[in-house]
Amino acid sequence: MIFQSRYRIEFSKPKEEILNKIENNLYKKFFDWDKSFKGRVTSEGFNLKYVSLNLSPKISGDFRKDEQGKEKLLLTISFGFLNLLAVLFATLFTFFIAFLFTLFVEKYAWIFILIFYAIYIQSIRIYWISSKDEVLEYLRNLDKLCEVSSLNN
Repeated sequence: MIFQSRYRIEFSKPKEEILNKIENNLYKKFFDWDKSFKGRVTSEGFNLKYVSLNLSPKISGDFRKDEQGKEKLLLTISFGFLNLLAVLFATLFTFFIAFLFTLFVEKYAWIFILIFYAIYIQSIRIYWISSKDEVLEYLRNLDKLCEVSSLNN
């Protein structure tokens, strides 16, 4: 996928403690104003999304043992298929409107439409980067001694 990042995180604390902290930060009822995520936590990992935004990336983590028997979290942060489909639909709609404006309204109106579209795409990109950084910072705050390594090529 275009918007997908993978990380390996090695915590110094046990996985049960990390998963309990994540479970305590989940939005479960209407008056959980201070909670950041919604989703579910299992005994081996979690699947999360941000509470407030629909264009939220999917955050999934899975604890696995390596060759030495240490538990490591494999974290994947990605936009879902429907989010990418919405961006594609917005792209096609923008180019269609730009074409119609060129035919019926003004010869150079499409330039302004494409400028607004470029701003829209950049805002999605900035949102993606900031949400990814927030998730990594949240996990680093759960364990100050954790080691984060990127698995992206």
